[in-house]
Amino acid sequence: MPPQLVSVIVPFLNTRVPIEEQVRALLAQDYAGPRELVFADNGSTDGTAEYLRDLPTPPDGTTIRVVDASDQRGAAHARNVGALHSRGDLLVFVDADDVAHPTWLSGIVAAADNYDAVAGELEGESLNSPEVLAWRPVTTIRESFERARFLPCAPGGNVGVRRDAFCAIGGFDESYRIAGEEPDFAWRLQLAGYTLGYTPEAVVSYRLRDSRRKLVRRLHAFGIAEARTYAEFRDYGLPGWTPLEIAMAALYVITRNPLLPQAVTKLDRTRWASEVAFFAGRLRGTVRRWPPRPAPHPESVRGRLRAQYGCPGADESDPTERSA
Repeated sequence: MPPQLVSVIVPFLNTRVPIEEQVRALLAQDYAGPRELVFADNGSTDGTAEYLRDLPTPPDGTTIRVVDASDQRGAAHARNVGALHSRGDLLVFVDADDVAHPTWLSGIVAAADNYDAVAGELEGESLNSPEVLAWRPVTTIRESFERARFLPCAPGGNVGVRRDAFCAIGGFDESYRIAGEEPDFAWRLQLAGYTLGYTPEAVVSYRLRDSRRKLVRRLHAFGIAEARTYAEFRDYGLPGWTPLEIAMAALYVITRNPLLPQAVTKLDRTRWASEVAFFAGRLRGTVRRWPPRPAPHPESVRGRLRAQYGCPGADESDPTERSA
């Protein structure tokens, strides 16, 4: 059954320049049904919130709201607050610095007829230079679904989920501050009995970090988060690294060392540093969580949305909203 209202939820933090392109893309969607745009401010200081509040009323009457999610940093928290202040029965999440293709929302809505949650596709060529793509190629969501060793995962920046399913699992786990909230959300959703599908029709152009330092730090955080998700989901069947995989990773680090000629390593030095940062993060996270503790998912973990707010719809008198 088609949703009565679609809530597009966009967390943001100091994205004044790229968000303009995303706003234009969201207002140009070919989806003809009722929708609203909910922007969740995670503490911006660069004028992004002011820009969004000053947007003119869209010709189609789409409601635009800017809500305050600055009391706790993290995309998980901002998404939860955006969901709290939304009114739709289908919640669709996209990131502020990416760009949704014109058929993105209609693709998500169409696929949501068959699933409780739907992951769309990501492409990296549109927004990133060849140099940046050499640092970290964008893996397609189709590939991640086909090669999933456990349950498939959805990107937090391109996923739609029915409100009842979102509320039932408590939204995103806000204790994941930097990374890890996306697989945690997708896996808890499926372990709770809900379905997660994939549609190639809902495409978002994904923007990579164009700073070497930020990319390396990000991959280190991914490694730490992966160690945590393994510790928490291993009892549900998530496989760990085999001895062969560990040996291959060590060999990779040694043979692709940038001290060797690049003609031999055949690998960009920034990508090598990112891979090393990820392995180091995984090791650091594993040490933190040794010995592994019993997994609390999905029964006892409830995100802040359910625990503190009860997952209601937004109240009409919500003082944090701004209607365009």
